[in-house]
Amino acid sequence: MMFYLFTFLCMIHHPIILVPGAFRSQLTVTTEFQKKFPQCPNLTNYPFWISPKFLLPNKISCLLYWLTLDYDENSNSIIDQPNITVKTLDFGGVEGIKSTGELFFLQAGYYNRVITELKSYNYVIGENLFGAPYDWRLGIAQKKEFWTNLTHLVESAYNLTNKKVKFLTHSCGGLILHKFLTTETTPEWRKKYIDSAVLSAPSFAGSGASLVTLYRQRIPYLKFFKNDELKQMIGSLGAFHVHIPNQKIYE
Repeated sequence: MMFYLFTFLCMIHHPIILVPGAFRSQLTVTTEFQKKFPQCPNLTNYPFWISPKFLLPNKISCLLYWLTLDYDENSNSIIDQPNITVKTLDFGGVEGIKSTGELFFLQAGYYNRVITELKSYNYVIGENLFGAPYDWRLGIAQKKEFWTNLTHLVESAYNLTNKKVKFLTHSCGGLILHKFLTTETTPEWRKKYIDSAVLSAPSFAGSGASLVTLYRQRIPYLKFFKNDELKQMIGSLGAFHVHIPNQKIYE
């Protein structure tokens, strides 16, 4: 299966953009004084997802608070908590998707194996191999900036190689790409710039684990851990809501 996947992707060396699944893009945080949790440190573009230091009992509240989203009625938009700015790492590159971060001194590997394999087919990061990390907390309700950046990335990849772009997505990345290629672009644009896409384990049918997580307000793999910060974080994340099994998808 892996052989056929790479054979399809690498034919004629079309540029490839990798789109990760939910919880798989590394996130960075910039903080200022946090009134609710004054014990949390002030940081600048710090890669906190996943960083083992913030999984410790005295820091876990900081992690949950930074991940929690809010809603601004005045601007009708989803926002971070006060004095918190969360962003993805290395859009267009692969540093933010080759692993999910460091977990107890080991890299939580992710797309690194795929990237290594593509390099063996003479793919070069930044020339014909690119990454499109996204703020998975939002699910498919990505900010306009993301769709604009993804559009520009496709156009840049096309201009660099004079070849149409292929996508390789995983899990929720399939939902992200589906929205991009349906509501965020035009048929004329797609015909010019897009060659094809490979959707690995697309989560179009939702996830029972997400439903259980939202209902019980705790992480299935960490049943012993439950507090108010975790409840607020879980309820605010589009990454869970977008994976509620939806009868519409079967129609």
